[in-house]
Amino acid sequence: MVFRRVGRSTQLVIDKAADLEQITRLDEALWVATGAPTASLNYDPALLGAIDSDSNGRIMCFEVQDAVTWVLGLFKDY
Repeated sequence: MVFRRVGRSTQLVIDKAADLEQITRLDEALWVATGAPTASLNYDPALLGAIDSDSNGRIMCFEVQDAVTWVLGLFKDY
């Protein structure tokens, strides 16, 4: 995994689709936030609803990992 310092936090570098696989192995302790309320996110509610697998109004890091795993499973060659 490649990380870079951005402001006062360290971020995983994602330059290509294969880098997304790293998200699925990223320990929860390395996430800047382990959850975010869907109401405060300015994204498509249908997308947020699909990622929020337990429908609790929060996107958790494990739900992001599950969504990335699902998306990568759709592609034969990325």
